Amino acid sequence: MDSSFLDNVTDHLTSLIQHRETFQTSYDPRAVDFLDGLPGLFHLFHRLTFDLDLAPELRRMAASIAIYIAEPNDYCGEFSLGAEGLIDDLWLAYTGIHQLAKVVPVSFLQRHWRSEVDLSKVIELGNDIQSLEQHLPSRVVGKLKAFIEP
Repeated sequence: MDSSFLDNVTDHLTSLIQHRETFQTSYDPRAVDFLDGLPGLFHLFHRLTFDLDLAPELRRMAASIAIYIAEPNDYCGEFSLGAEGLIDDLWLAYTGIHQLAKVVPVSFLQRHWRSEVDLSKVIELGNDIQSLEQHLPSRVVGKLKAFIEP
């Protein structure tokens, strides 16, 4: 992915995140807390894809998550649902950071973190992924799990 593509994805995510009220109306107030970390997580997963110090299976997981986030026409597509369509991207991104934080030192992740949002807050939200999962159909959760399984 070249830098203009990365910038376009980030701009798209940022514009969707601006519609917090719509997202909060569809989901609960707790779900809104996850929005701010998504652009940073996208960049983190993209950067981890190319870090040869990371185990190959973790690099593949990071690449899968970055590609999924970049694709607006996914299981809960942003093109058709707007900000509400980020719910699956959020679940996948925060599940991924939760899994990574269990096996990779936070200092390693911090090397790749390029966001004003505090990484420790993002990791903490990853521990509360159930608050997002309740808003997704179980078949979608099952399909998303395939993106992060080794």
